[in-house]
Amino acid sequence: MFNDMALTICFSLFCALLVSLTLIPLLASRFLHVEGRARLGILRKLSILIDSGLQHLSVGYTSLLNGCLNRRKTTLGIALAVFFGSLALIPSLGTDFFPHMDQGSFEIQLERAPGTSLTSTEETFKHIENIIHDTIPELKNQNSQIGVGEAFGAFEKGSYAGTIRVNLTEREERKRGQMEIESALRKELDQIPGLTYSITQGGTFGEEGDLILYLFGDDLDTSKALSARIKQDLKEIPGAFDITTSLEEGMPEIQIIPDRDRISDLGLNISQVANAVSTYIKGTRATIFRDQGEEYGILVQLDPKYRENTDVLQKLFVTTQGGNQIPLSSIAEFRRGLSPTSILRRDQQRVVNISVTVSGRNLGEVTRDVEAKLKGVTLPPGYSYEIGGSAQDMITSFKWLVVAFIGAAFIVYMVMASLFESFIAPFIIFLTIPLAIVGVIGLLFITGTTLSVVAFIGIIMLAGIVVNNSIVLVDYINQLREGGFALREAVMVGGRTRLRPILMTALTTILALFPLSLGLGSGAEAWAPMARSVIGGLMASTLLTLLVIPVIYTYLAPKRLKGLKNRVDSEPSS
Repeated sequence: MFNDMALTICFSLFCALLVSLTLIPLLASRFLHVEGRARLGILRKLSILIDSGLQHLSVGYTSLLNGCLNRRKTTLGIALAVFFGSLALIPSLGTDFFPHMDQGSFEIQLERAPGTSLTSTEETFKHIENIIHDTIPELKNQNSQIGVGEAFGAFEKGSYAGTIRVNLTEREERKRGQMEIESALRKELDQIPGLTYSITQGGTFGEEGDLILYLFGDDLDTSKALSARIKQDLKEIPGAFDITTSLEEGMPEIQIIPDRDRISDLGLNISQVANAVSTYIKGTRATIFRDQGEEYGILVQLDPKYRENTDVLQKLFVTTQGGNQIPLSSIAEFRRGLSPTSILRRDQQRVVNISVTVSGRNLGEVTRDVEAKLKGVTLPPGYSYEIGGSAQDMITSFKWLVVAFIGAAFIVYMVMASLFESFIAPFIIFLTIPLAIVGVIGLLFITGTTLSVVAFIGIIMLAGIVVNNSIVLVDYINQLREGGFALREAVMVGGRTRLRPILMTALTTILALFPLSLGLGSGAEAWAPMARSVIGGLMASTLLTLLVIPVIYTYLAPKRLKGLKNRVDSEPSS
């Protein structure tokens, strides 16, 4: 789903490179005049103010860099302590598959007891619609659907179930977010007895729920009891709502148990008995009536008032091949029971789905709590479970994103190694990437942003962004050394000279992503974590590039550059 974004960035960077190598030099040669200053008073004062600020910044940075070079081990120790300290914050961040978004709409899936009449269900829906009007002043409109519909609605459960689609006003017009509205509505719906409901974002096909527990087992009674126990245990987990199971209370039915020996003695077979019962209850197409070219099927069936009466069913007759009428009650036993509304299979095994909606906590924390609860459940022989839904998608995505991050870092390193014709210089630059993680974790922690797939995409982007400033710095230091500068002198001059372009490149990217990081507007919550990851990484990497990378360079700098031997100035062994 991120292919379009990756292609857009790659193509934009390629065009920017082409323009910077062709058009920009041409325009600079025509219009850039270093000696000229802005003639307008305000612009002139602003230019002087910026230059003065940068000069003071350069003086302060030079003094700070000199102190870091004098205390190299202390500087590296502080950098490592900050790095490992930031890693300790990762469990506090929490993890999510995707950020929760305010879409301005949601669906309420409602169920009464199986077998509830359509009239009774309709009354319940009217009551819930009134609750929605009273609880949600931000309501724009709502749409209810009850029972079996057509097309995709044909897969609904029946007269006892339905959905209510709730559309809210625009986010700018509301004081409450969608999550707050859903929480307030849950409190009201919890007070309705005999009602099972779940609130989902809707708009997608397939299984609902942030976390789905697949319980595998063949015996329906055991699965029903086990799923009910697990459901009660999961209700104790904070942040777990709308817990539903696919193995619901069965539909009421009348079971006709045939006496095979008796049927055989009378010269009948099971098929004849089944066809007779089917004719009485379901009906049989006996013939076709034709009138003026039109055909009408004639259906033979008992009147509805008789089909619903058990006593009448027992008095029905089955005709033998000899024409004798045999009462159904003499060859079959009648029982009242419950039939499962659905029997699901997964990987060719019978399964019960327990769906959980997560709200108020991140998905990673709730998943860990669910796994802890399941460890305390003793499963019968032949039973097992598996966690799926968004929780499983999150784990799988994180694994592949880690692989993508390692691959991106490796490609960046190999490209730099080929350009620098060295393995040492790119390694120095490459250290900027793990140091940038300090800023990512720090800013996500400060803003209360969970580590999601979108935030991880920002980390992968950092692998190609944060190395730019280090390349500018290390390449210029190498040039100074090739010109005969001593190692320490080259580091000092290179850092002071490259301070302005490093700050400019970092600030332009940070300021460009700042509006996106605020998460303003509809759907902006989806991309805010990526912007925050990049901004945090750039802020930390810029500081570390200016202070830590020069220190690392003094340790790992190549001894020879193009045949010129460089000397290392005497330094304190701090």
